[in-house]
Amino acid sequence: FVSRAFPAVALKDLYKAMDLPAAQGKTDELVGETVEYLGKTLQPDGLYAFWPGGRGYVHLTAYVVEFLVEAKKAGYAFDPKLLDRPLGALKEALRSDYSRFLDGYAFSERADALYSLSLAGQFDPAYGSELAKKAKFSDLFGEARILQAYNAGQKGAGAQIEDLRKDLWSGTLFKLRDGN
Repeated sequence: FVSRAFPAVALKDLYKAMDLPAAQGKTDELVGETVEYLGKTLQPDGLYAFWPGGRGYVHLTAYVVEFLVEAKKAGYAFDPKLLDRPLGALKEALRSDYSRFLDGYAFSERADALYSLSLAGQFDPAYGSELAKKAKFSDLFGEARILQAYNAGQKGAGAQIEDLRKDLWSGTLFKLRDGN
């Protein structure tokens, strides 16, 4: 549901600018269906599950929070608990001793949680600093996610962040194909 509605929300202003009321109507319908479904998949611990009654996941919750933040910015109204409870769960997931991570993905899920919290205006500088220090031992996507969190939280200054930027650029390859 979220993966269908998210692009439509992102394109909402374009639909308006191009005077495409049918596309806007479809977006409204998709968002309504998605919000209704999310109400069924929100677990008591604040995490979202893929289906009603399923196990909640940090990475899925972070993705849903990103969607809900954008939907809210686009003017869509929904029950505040759909965002508030998951934000609380993501704050808990920033802790290194959190027990609900997928095996082998603790750093990635913590980085996703920090980024989503940042988009919601709840960047945590202490956890940001901790994750930024550990990011250099992660893959490039993990480093990029932490940098995105700092940028979204408008806390992009400091030596750690500059080190992340440099490391990301040093790991980036540009290849020419047929001389282009």
